[in-house]
Amino acid sequence: IKDVKAARVGDTWHLAKQPVAALPGFKPVKPMVFAGLYPASADEYEGLAAAIERLNLNDASVTVKKETSDALGAGFRCGFLGPLHLEVFLQRLQQEQGTDVISTAPTVTYELQLAADPQQQQEEDERRLVIESVADYPRNRKVSCIYEPTVLATIILPQQYCGNVMKLAAARRGTQLEYNFIGGGGGSSSSTAQFSAEGPLQAAATAAAADTNSSSLLGDRVLLRYQLPLSELAGDLYSKLKSATQG
Repeated sequence: IKDVKAARVGDTWHLAKQPVAALPGFKPVKPMVFAGLYPASADEYEGLAAAIERLNLNDASVTVKKETSDALGAGFRCGFLGPLHLEVFLQRLQQEQGTDVISTAPTVTYELQLAADPQQQQEEDERRLVIESVADYPRNRKVSCIYEPTVLATIILPQQYCGNVMKLAAARRGTQLEYNFIGGGGGSSSSTAQFSAEGPLQAAATAAAADTNSSSLLGDRVLLRYQLPLSELAGDLYSKLKSATQG
């Protein structure tokens, strides 16, 4: 093996001419968040490439490919498992490898369904296009629909900040799936109330009305579940959430 990347976690080895069934349960790592990494100066390109390769030895989940930006020059397009993974990788580049890195805003993959071309007969799978950057958006083709990845987010917070978090989630295109009060001060973990409504503002009003009548029975924490676009989590949602809940 000339490249360590050729050996993946979950590979099954066997003797020559004695194949065995592959060990089940392993799947290739699928990056969800992408960002461009560029050296602070053009002279540091080779150093950045070597630093990324060294970190890849013990973090094979990072995908790396070369790219060129008109504004930043030559760099790398890297894929990560999530926003936290991206943040940790950048910190390791700076602290362990001592490299100055310029990173672009994190993005996610989008799946485009291209409109059918009457002059060409294409299957539906042939008209699907996956892009990792806005620069990859097709300019000479019509797009019928765009799909984006979503996540199921669970938020547990004190009750007094519930309204602020609901407004933040609604502003970030979140869909509320669950609203629960978590057990009282006696240490019980059972849920004592549950509300469902069409929208987050209506749910907040319902919760406030119920709290005035049964404040002694409800706990001081609220569990919220939202379906949120992954692109919102890749942005500044965490910092906004800390501001809305005072840390």
